[in-house]
Amino acid sequence: MSTDLSPEKARRLEQENIRLRRAVEELSILNEIATAISSSLSIDQIIELIVNKCVKHLKVEQAAVMLLEQQQQDQMFKTMVRRTDRSGSNILPFRLDAELTGWMLKHERPLLINDFQQDERFSRLVGDDFPIHSLMSVPLL
Repeated sequence: MSTDLSPEKARRLEQENIRLRRAVEELSILNEIATAISSSLSIDQIIELIVNKCVKHLKVEQAAVMLLEQQQQDQMFKTMVRRTDRSGSNILPFRLDAELTGWMLKHERPLLINDFQQDERFSRLVGDDFPIHSLMSVPLL
């Protein structure tokens, strides 16, 4: 009985191993977040952990979590955290343009923009002082 794998079987086995490693990593991240939520950490510390994990795992340039007080929706966000992948400790206050946030809150649905230059809803925002090229925003209501 031969234990040699055909090239096709070896390729499929490697792909399955990669898929399983990703699944383990995702479950590990979810476990860390669940542990943080059930701990005595503050809401700001939990959000910071979530943002950090999202930036690292999703390999994105930035991530933000913004909490809006349900009773005072006309006020600014209670918690705004942004993390960039450019620095290990670059956590900054974050305010996404009010038009984008307002659109998402008004329509109560996700907002996906692949290219701001081509999106007529927000094309007036594009410029040198608006360095975002694409965006995904999801309200958790």
